[in-house]
Amino acid sequence: MLPKGDKEFIRKKLMPKLGIKSLRIRWSDYSRTKYPDIWCEPWERPPRIVVTAEWRRQNMHERRKRLVHEGLHMKGFKHGKHDGLVYSTHPAQDTYSMKVYKGIIRNA
Repeated sequence: MLPKGDKEFIRKKLMPKLGIKSLRIRWSDYSRTKYPDIWCEPWERPPRIVVTAEWRRQNMHERRKRLVHEGLHMKGFKHGKHDGLVYSTHPAQDTYSMKVYKGIIRNA
């Protein structure tokens, strides 16, 4: 269910950049809502990111920005303003995750 390129992004870029040692991705067939379309379960061992069909419909950069958002949660990051940017649950307002995502792909 996860595009091959997204799997590689997670394994080769996201996890090393954020220092995530282990991560599981789970597909949710149950969620039919537009929001949330992705969430994390950091208490699971290994920690887990859950994605839905709505997440899959997004373009590549948006999907990966949302993966970065969940990765930041796994590192203990909290919603709010950081460095003049917004780390938000609402993807259209989440400028902080996009900044981190762009940094990850620039330094790849």
